[in-house]
Amino acid sequence: LPPPIVSNQSGAIDGAYFRNQIIPRITQAANQTGLPVIDVYSIFLGHNDYYRDGLHINIAGARVIADTVYKTVFFN
Repeated sequence: LPPPIVSNQSGAIDGAYFRNQIIPRITQAANQTGLPVIDVYSIFLGHNDYYRDGLHINIAGARVIADTVYKTVFFN
């Protein structure tokens, strides 16, 4: 699951819509296809310091995603 949207500065996508519509659809698609879900969304909650602007991640956020994917793929 991708990181949450914590700021709607651009107005292009709303965090609530993303959380309530997109995230469940990703989970549903994974369940229907039998694929695992790597949940970055939950890890990013409360970590605005992982963002440049509330939508795009910074280097620290990229490291968190890379570490999470690595640990999930190789140790689960």
